[in-house]
Amino acid sequence: MILCSSFSKTIAPGVRTGWVIPGKYKEKVMHLKYLSHCSGEIFMQQVVANFLREGHYFPHLRSMRQHYEALQSQYRELVESYFPPMTRISRPQGGFSLWIEHPPVDNRKLMDVLNRNKVIVLTGEHFSSAGCFTHHLRINYALPLIPRRRNGLKILGETLKLASL
Repeated sequence: MILCSSFSKTIAPGVRTGWVIPGKYKEKVMHLKYLSHCSGEIFMQQVVANFLREGHYFPHLRSMRQHYEALQSQYRELVESYFPPMTRISRPQGGFSLWIEHPPVDNRKLMDVLNRNKVIVLTGEHFSSAGCFTHHLRINYALPLIPRRRNGLKILGETLKLASL
């Protein structure tokens, strides 16, 4: 068994550093690491190692968890206030996306209106190889709710309300 993970979602998105416990595959993993990274990520690895060694990781995780819980709550409130009444919102246990189920609409018309208003959203069909989830959306809540994003959610909700009548 090999265990591995990354710090890109827990320390910062740009941190392309992870860890591996290779078990009996240690020699193969070390060889692959040598072939693929030779020396490219050493500085960031040292930064992460110091961050961990100095005890900053777990306080940082607690802080980030609170930060993202607050953002998720803010996004949920906006979806609840702007979207049609029958809209359902997921309660994710991980990740940074809300899965939104809205009343059925013509997604082509929806996307036309949103494109004209410069609102970018992916419908549920993009996340299914079988074309399912036609009345679902995925909204990333990891980004700060700047006025442009608030307005985009408002336009999306109003468009869905009009389209589902």
